[in-house]
Amino acid sequence: MCVARDVALVIDDQPDVRLAIKLMLERLGYLTLAACDGEEGLRLFDQYRPVLVITDLLMPRREGIETIRAFRGHGHRATVIAVSGGMAARDSLPFALKLGADYAIAKPFGFGELSGVLASLFPYKEYPQPHPG
Repeated sequence: MCVARDVALVIDDQPDVRLAIKLMLERLGYLTLAACDGEEGLRLFDQYRPVLVITDLLMPRREGIETIRAFRGHGHRATVIAVSGGMAARDSLPFALKLGADYAIAKPFGFGELSGVLASLFPYKEYPQPHPG
């Protein structure tokens, strides 16, 4: 588990996906905020300064690519993971990496994959290992 209650931010327009990622992050020890689009995500980011942001790429109002660009344009140093599903993931995830995302994951993904990604991005933290099953 994370020793400190690091803050994470999940940005996704699909409520069920947003909740699933939020619950995974909380299981990993994060205090997790959630936003339904990039506009809300940027407001929460400015208010709480999370160490980790997981953002969907295709959303209304401000999509993930624009959100990543805004984070990096303002010098924000949070670790950003871009997520996307379906055919859009093939083109949009590599583009997100070029614009400043630290990692990209295709949806759907589970606890084991997310835990492994975070362990590689934050090697100094201890995360619970997924149970086989």
